[in-house]
Amino acid sequence: MGAARPALFKMDCWQFRGDRPCVPHKEEGVICSACSHYRPSQGRLLLIKLGAMGDVLRTTSLLPSLRTRFPSFRLLWMTQRESIPLLENNPLVDQIIPYPFPGYPLLQTGHFNVAINLDVDKESGALASLARADAKIGFGIGQDGNLFAYNDGAVPWLEMSLLDDQKKANKKTYHELLCQM
Repeated sequence: MGAARPALFKMDCWQFRGDRPCVPHKEEGVICSACSHYRPSQGRLLLIKLGAMGDVLRTTSLLPSLRTRFPSFRLLWMTQRESIPLLENNPLVDQIIPYPFPGYPLLQTGHFNVAINLDVDKESGALASLARADAKIGFGIGQDGNLFAYNDGAVPWLEMSLLDDQKKANKKTYHELLCQM
């Protein structure tokens, strides 16, 4: 047996895509071992927001706060295909995961440090529940098929979804409620 072969790729780099050349390689021809763009990520954050395109766009207002809270994490956003153009070229989103495919299989094979589901619907809740993540924020779906809040900050949003009087009494903005979550 010969000497161990050195790693060709720095798979923890923010630029590493895993299935095609990274941007610095495409634009400058650099290779991992000599790349000045290398920046290791310390984790992966999954954001699930499948809902209406307008809601996806409004939710981008959370990205600066998420980057502040998780500065060294890669941010992966799962959304419906029609919303992808709203997120493309956003420097705060590292990867867009189209739903349903390949998003669904990626939930079951990948690992995330944090998964955040901001949609109060059973489909998104099921995706959050399937995600292999160390911590979860927002909404999941239980074995009984009902939605539940993963954290206390998500409870008011869930209550407003279920109780009209709570929704009518709400004085907080969409952004305030999402940040509370």
